[in-house]
Amino acid sequence: MTTQQRDLNPLAYLPPEVAAQIMDIRYLTMACLAGWVWDAVIAVPDEVKMLQRSRMKGPDVVYIGSRMLEFSFLVIAATYCSGHVKNCHAIAVLQGVAASLQIMANSLLFIFRIKAVFFDHRVIRWSFYLFWIAVSASSLTAPITLHAHPLGSTGLCVNSRLDTSVGAASILVAAFDTLVFTSITAKLLSLNRFEGHTSAWRMFLTGKGLGHVSRLILQTGQLYYLITVGATIASSVAILCPSVPTPYADATIPVTGFLTNAMATRVYRQLKLGVYHDGSFSLSECMTSVKFRAPTTNDTDAHCLRCHSRSPESPASPDDLEVGRLNICLFAIFV
Repeated sequence: MTTQQRDLNPLAYLPPEVAAQIMDIRYLTMACLAGWVWDAVIAVPDEVKMLQRSRMKGPDVVYIGSRMLEFSFLVIAATYCSGHVKNCHAIAVLQGVAASLQIMANSLLFIFRIKAVFFDHRVIRWSFYLFWIAVSASSLTAPITLHAHPLGSTGLCVNSRLDTSVGAASILVAAFDTLVFTSITAKLLSLNRFEGHTSAWRMFLTGKGLGHVSRLILQTGQLYYLITVGATIASSVAILCPSVPTPYADATIPVTGFLTNAMATRVYRQLKLGVYHDGSFSLSECMTSVKFRAPTTNDTDAHCLRCHSRSPESPASPDDLEVGRLNICLFAIFV
């Protein structure tokens, strides 16, 4: 191969094994970026409905921030692995910052669920708030420990091996997701285990026997957890296992970030719109059976308890109880 041909293809200067790894990472990163664009396009109708049905609230700001941070991270990662970069370390630090911030935003979207479901358990809510702070702090190790250097005169960059603290941060994220999922599931099942109704296991597996709100929260949580936690654990193992080549270990970060962000924002939209599968239920429809009482305390969460059935003469059904316990909080927080 002539020098001119090598200049047009910098990978030609590298050993075949290294060049193959770099090409694999390029394809993978570009696929994640294309997947994000595809997901953003198909989400437009739901996002338009979100804006039309309710005013912008705090969770919506976090949702938008999460989407934009993930997009920024993938663009930086694509530039890093395929562009002609002059300052490798600076781009690597930008990658780390974007990755850390999008992890914080993704996790914060589920803190809003915790706030709604455990509206009457201050200790549990604050325990999760502290856990979220721990997750955020651990994710900040990425920009601090990530180092990169130029690959000869090729204009390409290569990372040093990710620090074990990054793998530990991924494990902490998986633990946070697991605890959120199990805690909310246990709470929902405990609220709906009425005598003569479907068993807890059948409720968990099929959603039958649950009211609309509980089913919505449970099934969107299952959707997120089953897809993302496996990817997060696999990423941690790849980072912590020395036998996995460094480029492939590093590549698990954008893949996991893309999957987590896509699923976190997807289930947020479903919960916000009150839609699951056929969209036959909406939170706004639930509110037709609810009447508010005037606030009597300064507790910002106490209003979640100040409601009762529109027909007090009739016996309360599981759905009526859910309206009283969950719908108000969900409506207040998300809508």
